[in-house]
Amino acid sequence: MGTLQKTARELNVPYAIGGLAGASFIRRGVEPVDVVVWIRRDDGELWARELAPVTSRPASGRVTVQVTRDPFVLSLASDRNGIQVADPVQLYLDCRAAGERALEVADGIRGEMGW
Repeated sequence: MGTLQKTARELNVPYAIGGLAGASFIRRGVEPVDVVVWIRRDDGELWARELAPVTSRPASGRVTVQVTRDPFVLSLASDRNGIQVADPVQLYLDCRAAGERALEVADGIRGEMGW
């Protein structure tokens, strides 16, 4: 995630890490192999140009970019060790949508947030 963090800092555009990777900052449940990055539609070309895939080790994994329909949600991201992490509501929704593997994490987020 270091390259992603460096790229975001250099681009100086809003983003938020979502999915299991983002949820792991609140409640560790399963090891995330995918990273979901929420961005604004207008920033898509910048991210595509700057994020070039490089082999880091022999393992599966990917970075998925999701374009948010409402850029306001990116302003709800919180800084966690220099990484912008999506709002807990978004993380909960991401985990619920991820299916069985992430349902326990979604329930953990609910517990941590007191919902």
